Amino acid sequence: MRDLQLYELLKDAYESTTKNYNRFKKVIESTKWDNTFTADGEHYFIKDNLTLTIENTDPFKEAWKPTVWIGSDYYSLSN
Repeated sequence: MRDLQLYELLKDAYESTTKNYNRFKKVIESTKWDNTFTADGEHYFIKDNLTLTIENTDPFKEAWKPTVWIGSDYYSLSN
């Protein structure tokens, strides 16, 4: 999956997650990541040139919004 396509999928899943259906977590769990790790209270998911950094897979329990880096470009998952 191309980096921007994965970003769009993650963004759509994040924005459409409800308290009854965590689509964001489902997309994260169904993606075949190249590497994952936890550091400084955050979870990192790496696929090709994309790095997703999240504090919590539940958007309703997070203290800060997820961030996405594609190469040196920064993107937000929320509007």
